[in-house]
Amino acid sequence: MKRYLMKIMMLLFLCSVFQQKIYAKTGVGVIIGDPTAFSIKVNNFPVIGVGYSLLGKGSVYASVDYWIINKPLSTPINWYLGVGGVGHIGSGGDKKSINNELLLGVRVPIGLQWWATEAIEIFGEIAPTVVIIPGSDFGINGGLGIRFYIF
Repeated sequence: MKRYLMKIMMLLFLCSVFQQKIYAKTGVGVIIGDPTAFSIKVNNFPVIGVGYSLLGKGSVYASVDYWIINKPLSTPINWYLGVGGVGHIGSGGDKKSINNELLLGVRVPIGLQWWATEAIEIFGEIAPTVVIIPGSDFGINGGLGIRFYIF
């Protein structure tokens, strides 16, 4: 049943990506860190990550962020600040969690982007995270990544 729920959640995230009206560039890539995830970005919303966290016993991870700020520091470097939701299925880094437990929370991604070319974005971010369901907990996600812009 829990595997079935996990598959449904991943399908819903992927459907939301393909349902978006493509009105600007779309970036597809990967972020390496905790979690390690595939990353999809359409403008500043949505910025979606689907992957796997290796902390604890591991967990399947998904996040959806909206970037409130995305401004240049100096050409070609930008900084961003956002807010989003996060979900984990599995124990992750929480020692109190039961394996395959669903964790839901909010996150605040803060990062730097370097535009290597018009179509290649290299970025690093940290995201303080507060778990709300099933109880309260705090964590930090982060990593380095690259996105290739295809549209």
